[in-house]
Amino acid sequence: MISRSDLAHARPAIAAFAAMGVLWGTFAAVLPDLKTMLGVDESQLGLLIFCTPIAAISAMLVA
Repeated sequence: MISRSDLAHARPAIAAFAAMGVLWGTFAAVLPDLKTMLGVDESQLGLLIFCTPIAAISAMLVA
């Protein structure tokens, strides 16, 4: 049985998972408009999305 203290310890993790779900859901909903705004096709948008974490890791290594 789950106690109240277990639930209290789980709340931050539940909130983090809920926030990430909202973030990715919003990103998926905005993606077609973003593609139109940038004027790119699916392959170019995929490349941009792929390069984002590569650029972030490169920046962290340089910093």
